[in-house]
Amino acid sequence: MMISAQQNHDNNLWRVNPASSLLWKQFGEGRFIVFNKSSSQTHIVNALCVDALDLLQQLPLNLQKLAESLAQRNEFSLDEDWLTYINEMLSDMDRLGLVEPVIL
Repeated sequence: MMISAQQNHDNNLWRVNPASSLLWKQFGEGRFIVFNKSSSQTHIVNALCVDALDLLQQLPLNLQKLAESLAQRNEFSLDEDWLTYINEMLSDMDRLGLVEPVIL
């Protein structure tokens, strides 16, 4: 069953931005510091964001597949709210230069 996304991210394939060289370190419960060597920017992210980056480093995924994988890994229900949350997280990571759409 395909859940519709509110933005256009549902048909794009996404990957970790190949220009970025990411280093991360965990601090506290479920919080990480991500340093992007190429932009010299540091971001504080949650464990779900790190999971998404890990998956997207392995292979490009569309919104639906990413949401399914993250739901399964983290034992969440795959519903419209979950898909909306992952869609917004992708937008945030794109804005920060951590991920990018794959141009076919």
